[in-house]
Amino acid sequence: MAEPGHGQPGGWIVPGEAAERCEAEGAMASHLRHIIVTGAAAGIGLAIARQLASQGFALGLIDMSPALEAVAADIARDTGAPVAWALADLADVAQIPPALATLQAALGPAAGLVNNAGIASHIAPVVRMQADLWARELAVN
Repeated sequence: MAEPGHGQPGGWIVPGEAAERCEAEGAMASHLRHIIVTGAAAGIGLAIARQLASQGFALGLIDMSPALEAVAADIARDTGAPVAWALADLADVAQIPPALATLQAALGPAAGLVNNAGIASHIAPVVRMQADLWARELAVN
């Protein structure tokens, strides 16, 4: 069984170790099995979500892409993992609490967060970037 701090700086447990810990602790550790992944509809976030689901974690997925519903269904079908999803623009702080409430209602409290959502759509020297675009980049990332 992995102990907090084992193998990772800052006390973090890597997904494989967390899965082993959940198995070793049985039903008492079911709360350790729900992980939230942001930016999960494509790219790195999707790959992370698939990997976690394949290791037996329940997933709470957040993204602003309407494709998220189909992604969640595909992961659940392919892995058998419980998957809940919520559409939210993480740059809008008012959308975050309802998204988290949706995931918690479906899966219970989360044990971890993969804060993967990010954008880099407005590439420009900082001195030439428009203030509203700069603010959006910072809000999401």
